[in-house]
Amino acid sequence: MERESGDDEDQIERYNCEVCWDLLPADKFPTRPPSANCEIDCRGKCCFFCLARSIYNFSQAAHWRDIKCPMCYAEMTYEDVAEFGPEHVVESYDRYTLLLALSDIPTFRFCASSNCEFGQIHPSVSTEEEIIATRVKCSGCQVVSCSKHNVPWHTNETCDQFDERILNANKGQERRSKRKVARISKRCPREGCLHRINKAGGCYHMTCICKHEFCWDCLAEYPSHKWTCPKRGHSLSFTSILDHLILDPIVWPLQRRYERRQERRREIRENRILVDIEA
Repeated sequence: MERESGDDEDQIERYNCEVCWDLLPADKFPTRPPSANCEIDCRGKCCFFCLARSIYNFSQAAHWRDIKCPMCYAEMTYEDVAEFGPEHVVESYDRYTLLLALSDIPTFRFCASSNCEFGQIHPSVSTEEEIIATRVKCSGCQVVSCSKHNVPWHTNETCDQFDERILNANKGQERRSKRKVARISKRCPREGCLHRINKAGGCYHMTCICKHEFCWDCLAEYPSHKWTCPKRGHSLSFTSILDHLILDPIVWPLQRRYERRQERRREIRENRILVDIEA
């Protein structure tokens, strides 16, 4: 923290944001830690702008339940996100938390029509269990839908007939999809977790929705796992390391210099062989 003094006696309290490293007035920072769960005092370490950007980045790259303080990585509560997050992120977060709460109500259904966003709690047809009728009508747009399949009502078909028709139509596509999923994804190696993860780029450090961290290549657990991937039985060569780097203008000259050095060594080795033969 630094203080600036002007010609008058007023002193302006300023902090260095540890994310963007700008020296900013104290009113550009939250007056409390970013998260109610922060175990350390994170006040005055992250400005409002960087905190909002961090919340946005977490909402895009991680699960909605996994938004964290950018300083200590403590989990942020709904109140934290609502206070510090960008307006459009908070709106999406509100919708997510609403859907999460509604999903716990067995008799709630959204309208199956693509032109309607209405949802309602339907009366139960059983006194012992919370079960709704198969055929339900939306109170908003009056569209009749199937509560079992969550689609507009399948006219002239029972639910069993609908299941059989869809199963036969999708059987070939399902087989192709399963083969593709098995080819491009891997199951989380954590015992009891069946989630499949697809690697679309980036490093080999993967994080499952169950929060288990592992290596995509050898499935070894992080953080004890090293970038050299000892489970493979060999370390990465220098060339392999370069292949895993982002080849920006800084890395390209390094790779070319390495290749020229290797070529020069081959030439020296070949010349020595020729000298030995001629001798």
